[in-house]
This record gives sequence, structure tokens and C-alpha cells, in this order.
Amino acid sequence: MYAVALASIRCKRNGYSTNSVLPNYYKNNMSVKSKKVGLVAIMHKLIKYNIFSATHSNTDEIRTPLEHHKIYIENVNLEVA
Repeated sequence: MYAVALASIRCKRNGYSTNSVLPNYYKNNMSVKSKKVGLVAIMHKLIKYNIFSATHSNTDEIRTPLEHHKIYIENVNLEVA
């Protein structure tokens, strides 16, 4: 997992990363945390994503932000009721 976390925050020679979300998250954490703690946070984020992908079979479904918000509001209303 350590190697995967290192690879996910690595930048290419031109200075751009393959995935911009994780390196930005890591750089934001570096202002407060040490390097190893930041890598553990990246590992935790990757594990959470993998568990979500394994438990939800419709991960390839593409939703617009409005559709996602509508489904979220419906689920929140169901939990409150």
C-alpha cells in the first residue's frame, strides 16, 4: 500500500500528475502533518475508495452533480424519517 500511495502522489517530469486529487490532498496535509502521516492519509483514502468500489456494483454509473444532489437529499430524508 505504501508503494501505491507513493505512486499516486508522484508527478511526471513535466510537473503534472496523473491524478490531481491525491497530490493536492497530500500537499494540503503537508502544511500541518509530517510526510509519513500524509502518506498514511493517502493510503487511508485509497483503502476507503477500494472498499466503496467493491461494495457498490454500479460504480461505473455517470451522474450529473444535480442528479447526485437529488439522490443525496432523498437518502438524507429517508434517514431522518
